[in-house]
Amino acid sequence: MSIKKIIIKGSKQTVVPLESLDNVFQLKEVYLLESNSRGNTKSHPVTLNDGDVVELLFEDNTTWLSNADTLEDIFAEAVEVKRSANDVFIIPSHISNEQEERGIIGDVLLKAINVFTKKKIAVKIKDLAADLEKKQLNNKSGLYLVDKNFQLQPSNDLATGKEYILFLHGTHSST
Repeated sequence: MSIKKIIIKGSKQTVVPLESLDNVFQLKEVYLLESNSRGNTKSHPVTLNDGDVVELLFEDNTTWLSNADTLEDIFAEAVEVKRSANDVFIIPSHISNEQEERGIIGDVLLKAINVFTKKKIAVKIKDLAADLEKKQLNNKSGLYLVDKNFQLQPSNDLATGKEYILFLHGTHSST
């Protein structure tokens, strides 16, 4: 079960449309987290849809990409939210290292959160696969006969009442 709703405490920023290099994700929402303001921080509920990606930007310049299913990988407390009926997770302002050892920094502050959504793809994967198969098979799809030289021949004149061996070849193969 994934977390479908999160609450981000901070200030929502205006999204500036940028031309994406990969053309897969589109920036939907941007939030800056303010660690020094205590009680007057505004809460923003965010619904995570299928295909949404949350980018967590930390003060030490590390970045974590997550979706609704993997938020618990970085926030252990999210596991408890998934078990409750509430299903709303408040994003904390930092992550903590519960097993602090010598030389390891305890808390890492979260400075910004970006929410991306997948762009709608105009061409369906099924159509792309069919097009690729057609190109690789040189438009030879259907039932063919193999002659004595192992060349494919059209199966126009199949005699009824005669026995044939039907060879079914794997999907997306041309050999």
